[in-house]
Amino acid sequence: MVSGNGQKVTISAGTPNAEIYHNGKKVGTGTARIKVKRTEKVQEFVFKSDSLKPRRGTLGLEYRRGTQHLNLILLPTLYGAIYGYYIDKANNRTYRYPSTLVVPPLVQVPRRKANEKYILVNQTSALLKSKDTSTLIYLGVRNYKKRKVYQAERFDESIDYSNTIYEDQLNDLLKKSGYVDTVRKLFPTVGSTLYIDSKLTRFREEVIFPNAINGSKNGMRASVATRATVEWKVLDAYKRPLFSHTSNTVSDFFLIKDLGDKDILKETILASAADAIEYALLDLQAQPAFQKVKMMESGADAAKAYDSMERIVLAKPTPRPDAKMSDMLNSSVTIQGRRGPRQRFHRL
Repeated sequence: MVSGNGQKVTISAGTPNAEIYHNGKKVGTGTARIKVKRTEKVQEFVFKSDSLKPRRGTLGLEYRRGTQHLNLILLPTLYGAIYGYYIDKANNRTYRYPSTLVVPPLVQVPRRKANEKYILVNQTSALLKSKDTSTLIYLGVRNYKKRKVYQAERFDESIDYSNTIYEDQLNDLLKKSGYVDTVRKLFPTVGSTLYIDSKLTRFREEVIFPNAINGSKNGMRASVATRATVEWKVLDAYKRPLFSHTSNTVSDFFLIKDLGDKDILKETILASAADAIEYALLDLQAQPAFQKVKMMESGADAAKAYDSMERIVLAKPTPRPDAKMSDMLNSSVTIQGRRGPRQRFHRL
């Protein structure tokens, strides 16, 4: 079998009208058949459609057992040049991409409607322990599908995924969907606002190396996806819990252009992590319980919620004409209801 440096592959999106991009160029809509180079070892494709979350997918070289790949060369002889051949074990000629790549349908990104509440981030936590983080390495897609791990490592501590980064990502996602009141039209009220607590409890990288690998990581391409577990709590405007939910999500596969470049590696892994978090937020927003509480409440509903709150009656203090600021501060009290951590300070 004579093998060249290119190979034709079929790329399909689960969404028929999704545009397909390769190396920044549009190559088709819905389904595309294109020729790619084997020398790059891993190819990345991006799928886009209006109002839907973009998806990514990758193809990596796979070893073809039992197939000999030949290269034709000219051989000088006494009778002139003749064609000869050699078995090509270099330049990835003994490897091929999977013939097709099919990605799942693109997911709808909800945009806030006028009758829906705003969503504010209350508390976040991304304080992961070593047992909650890991990196699993697979040689080729076939081994990944079989969950045949080539190597397991701890999460790279030099890639800082701090609580600040996590909170910023959530706020950015909510702003992008219009769920953050950026112009401050409304004060947070029981009828117009929800709060969310979010805790990242598991974080795992899954890296697929192409089978065509060498001893050095410099210049080597690979694919990475992130699996994340996020625990959510949804609270009303008084920060009383409404319901809880746990999301287990996996990001799309992202192309690592150079495993030997730490900056590229860090940037790609953080992008993969942000993708997993976005899928987790979409999962929360798709829950029936969330659909029920996200709607703006009428004045009667808000009044009912207000009337359901606990009340504590304090005796009215006798005015003191000689009272100082320090006396007022010392007379402050903290009130905490039994059904929530909300604290209020009252000066008497």
